[in-house]
Amino acid sequence: NNEFPLLKKHNSEYGGLYFKNLPPDVQEKYLKYNVFVDTISEKDDSIIYDIFARMNSNAANINKQEIRNAKFWGDFKTAVYTTASLVREDFIRYGTFSAKGFSRMQDMEFISSLYILAISGCTTESAAQIDKYYKDYDNGFEDVETITNHIINAFKFIEDISRYVEDIFVLKNKSYMYDLIGYYFVGNNII
Repeated sequence: NNEFPLLKKHNSEYGGLYFKNLPPDVQEKYLKYNVFVDTISEKDDSIIYDIFARMNSNAANINKQEIRNAKFWGDFKTAVYTTASLVREDFIRYGTFSAKGFSRMQDMEFISSLYILAISGCTTESAAQIDKYYKDYDNGFEDVETITNHIINAFKFIEDISRYVEDIFVLKNKSYMYDLIGYYFVGNNII
């Protein structure tokens, strides 16, 4: 609506201009630019302030899993976080995630993927798909105990394998670990 000019600190060439004053090719670039939007219905102001402080900080842009952490409180999230805490020592021992990875909840997102694998088998995964599982299983997750046991048993399987391998470098790569767990699931008729 041409209500706000571009700021010079954001773009020295077009600073001070309104959208209507930009060249047509630049206008088109702006119109095609993807903007990430997520509605947060959290009622606790301190959590909302923390989310926005992190989103607006140059040092710590919030990632999808951190948004899920703030947005969901139900059964799926609880299962993921409980399971992640049970296998955290395995991740540390194998070097699957760095300290920064843990702080950015990469382990939680990985465990989310394992739950999705156990529920739906091999699927194409995206942030939107993970969000869907958090939403669909937020208010009820009937098979949670069974699936959690399958995931824990898969980690025991990996531990058994690691006893016979001197260099467990493949477990440092979460994709290889995911494949091993998938192999375990297939071998045990879980998927």
